[in-house]
Amino acid sequence: MFYVGLNRSKAENYSSNLNQLFKPTAEFGIESSNYIETDLLYSNKFQEILINETIGLLKKKGIAKFYFKKFNKAYSQQLLSYLNSNFVKEYCDLYSKKRINDNEEYLDYKIFFQKKGYELILKKKKSFKLLFGNLDYWTFGIVTNGKRDKILKKIINSILNLKIPKFEIIICGKTNLKFINKNIHIMNFAEKDDKGWITKKKNLIVNKSIFENICIIHDRVLFEKKFWLNFKKWGNYFFHLSCTQNYKNKRTHDWVINNINKKYILSFLYMLDKRDWNENCIISGQIHIGKKFVFKKFQWDEKLFWNQSEDVEISKKIHDFGYLNRFNPYSCVNVDNSRFLNLPFIRYNEMKLSNKYYGNYKMIIGRLIYQRLYQVKNLQNILLWIYKLILKFKII
Repeated sequence: MFYVGLNRSKAENYSSNLNQLFKPTAEFGIESSNYIETDLLYSNKFQEILINETIGLLKKKGIAKFYFKKFNKAYSQQLLSYLNSNFVKEYCDLYSKKRINDNEEYLDYKIFFQKKGYELILKKKKSFKLLFGNLDYWTFGIVTNGKRDKILKKIINSILNLKIPKFEIIICGKTNLKFINKNIHIMNFAEKDDKGWITKKKNLIVNKSIFENICIIHDRVLFEKKFWLNFKKWGNYFFHLSCTQNYKNKRTHDWVINNINKKYILSFLYMLDKRDWNENCIISGQIHIGKKFVFKKFQWDEKLFWNQSEDVEISKKIHDFGYLNRFNPYSCVNVDNSRFLNLPFIRYNEMKLSNKYYGNYKMIIGRLIYQRLYQVKNLQNILLWIYKLILKFKII
């Protein structure tokens, strides 16, 4: 259960499964509640999302009470780590509470993880509602290099067709197109275009933007007509988002995880179910949706260029602070090309990150073989030598 209201007697239950799509802030609004009570702790792996949505719902001085039906040690460290994040500490006070006869005992919140019978109490100490702005006001930033003016024109038209009440479009890069629309601005920045200095361009867009909602895209993304209308299903409470992205009516790297094998220092990208979530989820580079205060705080690393994991880096910084990366499945864009069309999928498991895959079985098998070969250093060198030989003599 997840009860939300102005007080305990007026609280109503938000009936939804706890997963990546858990979004009570969309139904009730940001900072709309004084009281929350829930027993969903330890029910599955989505602890960070539960806490994050709770903080979004609470007004200043609002109280949330957390219980659990069954203690799950596997989720304790995960939960404790998030409660120690900068975001939670900045906006909340935490403590443990236990009723003893007619008295209530209040202790350090970490007691909740050590002794039975305690509640975890979260009290909102600071408001942030004004930071999130108005969902009717948007900045669209387009990263380009002057080589795709034809598709750039189509992108502009797709944004205009959204019929957003207040918006601006910032084009960062070279273009021969001319616009008379007062909402369209061009930043003629072409420095280090040979390397693809997209991190610099994205930061320039953020710094120039005037609205809190920012959507930054590469010059291959076209918006479906109901993109903005469907965004209201997700609501205004978000920090860093991806959305549904299609190439020829097929999903393409819109919600991915950098699945890391720490033992062998390897990582591979996999697609996720829209319900799934993990600390290693990343927002892929062709579209970033977020709030200006987030992008100002965590700018793209300008020492990195295109295809240097710059989006992995910023996604990790945002998650580690406690803001979280999420996926909005309701809003959709289409892309006119894709480098990651056939990534394998991870099967959804609400209790843990699954190790079962489906989809592109050739890639799945190839990755498994590579992981095995990676363990055998001498075999790696032999395969590398054979590969160089093949290239030198053009054997195949």
